[in-house]
Amino acid sequence: MSGKEDKPVANNKTINIEQIVSAGLTRQGKAMYVYWLPPGPEMEHPDEQISLSFASRTGAELVNPVLIDPLDARVSQIDRVQRNGDKLLIPNAPLADHPLIITDRSVALG
Repeated sequence: MSGKEDKPVANNKTINIEQIVSAGLTRQGKAMYVYWLPPGPEMEHPDEQISLSFASRTGAELVNPVLIDPLDARVSQIDRVQRNGDKLLIPNAPLADHPLIITDRSVALG
């Protein structure tokens, strides 16, 4: 389920994008993206922000995107999603040393 087309792109010079772990999948006809930076010395600030670019999932919608932090069960609206052809661009996305999930509100809140 993970592949080059699902790799997020970090526009932050302090982050080595090759170390970001990511996967894209489809659930209930909706897109779901998971990403994180495994713990290490390269993560200077636990609340680092990056710009993400994900390939759109074929046949999957992302109408009302939200970010889920599974450690505290927080669901946050993502207001600044840009679509550019088959790419989804999310500026100032949080980056953590644990998985964060981007999906549609209908998946997150059932």
